Amino acid sequence: MYLKDKIPSHFHQIFVDLLEIEIPYEKIATCKECTLCVHEKSPYQKIKCCNYYPRVANFLVGGIIQDENLKFGKEIIENLIEKKIGVSPFGIFPDLLYTKRKNAFTERISINHVKKDIIPLICPFMKNEMCTVWDYRENLCVTYFCSSISGKFGVQFWEELNSFIRISEIKISKYCMKKLRYKEDDISLFYKEVNNFDLQNKNGTLNKKKYNKIWNNWLLKEMEYYSKCYEIYKDLEYNEFKKIFGKDYLVVLNSLKLKSKEFLKNVFPEKVIINSKATLKIDKNTVTFFLGSSQLVLDHSSYFFFKLFNGINNTIDVEKKALSFFLSINNYIEDALNKNILLNANTLITE
Repeated sequence: MYLKDKIPSHFHQIFVDLLEIEIPYEKIATCKECTLCVHEKSPYQKIKCCNYYPRVANFLVGGIIQDENLKFGKEIIENLIEKKIGVSPFGIFPDLLYTKRKNAFTERISINHVKKDIIPLICPFMKNEMCTVWDYRENLCVTYFCSSISGKFGVQFWEELNSFIRISEIKISKYCMKKLRYKEDDISLFYKEVNNFDLQNKNGTLNKKKYNKIWNNWLLKEMEYYSKCYEIYKDLEYNEFKKIFGKDYLVVLNSLKLKSKEFLKNVFPEKVIINSKATLKIDKNTVTFFLGSSQLVLDHSSYFFFKLFNGINNTIDVEKKALSFFLSINNYIEDALNKNILLNANTLITE
């Protein structure tokens, strides 16, 4: 597949250099087949990994508002603007109280997560298990995979793409603000205030004085403002976007192209098998494979799934099974392949 199949279509007008970058199809964890929801007792049932509040840039908010096919998304935007929490000229971001809940949640080990703690963290744009703003989703919602078909090479590629899109969103949102007569110095100051949650009091309520100041002439016209941002963005051309992104554009682009090649080259084999020459030592807390001077140390839970690599089971299926118990063995697979402790079963058959 190509990046044009993955990146939202509205970005195609400016991400011209990215569209034909080839990448493998991620099959382990996708939105439609979420590994977090496989186990019937999973607290993520009907939530998936959408216990996340996206930072939706101003022009993306405007895109949602003008899109006649996103009725629910627009209603959610209107509701958020009415409450004024997390709403700024830069876009709609997670608010102070949400961020505190999220930070407390992430400090706990994933095996201790329970549904009552996850529900308050559900994305505000999620309805009936579906994203209501999919065509205008932000950077992380475009690039996040909890496990990649190419191990660290896939992770590195998606992280680089995520960074590129995020930087683009920030720079375009500021570009829109300038076009709507915000001063450069004010934009820099306001951006710090928004990220420091200065538009809210310590108890999470709205700081009306600062909210009114940052919105200035657009106060009570937030919907119109966001729509104007989208109109500005819609008219943005490829060459102008490159100027907005700045001198690092070609550096980042070349890095993405190099990482995409590694991504393609290092896709895990369809089926793998434990090398018969590898020896095994089982201790109280760990299981260790030895092969020559190499060794691979696993915890017992990971070893339980590793035993399923028998040349018959699909690599992806075993990974999905492990992930359904909130256990990622992705790094172990990659390490084992590099050390020949795991072998490509299809290659062995042809030999």
